[in-house]
Amino acid sequence: MSDLSAKSAEEIRDLLDEYGIKHGPVVGTTRSLYEKKLREAMAKGSPKQSPDKTYYREEEEEVTYIQYHPPVRNEGFGDVVRRPRTVEYTHEVDHHYEE
Repeated sequence: MSDLSAKSAEEIRDLLDEYGIKHGPVVGTTRSLYEKKLREAMAKGSPKQSPDKTYYREEEEEVTYIQYHPPVRNEGFGDVVRRPRTVEYTHEVDHHYEE
């Protein structure tokens, strides 16, 4: 029996297909499970010769984009009317100091 841990992810995937074992992607978190399944299948005998292979593919997720429109603000809110603030000086400021 060959050493499965030395094989690439692609080789593991090909062996899984060859033995008729359904699988997803061969990555770090799934590899040990697939190696175990392959060892069990290899111990039972030769690969299955099945013409109908099942291939998995990732489905594209439908994404709906929405466009944000800021709320329209009126100048007046109810009975309140906004007016620009004006500052009026009623007296002059004397910048000269007497000593």
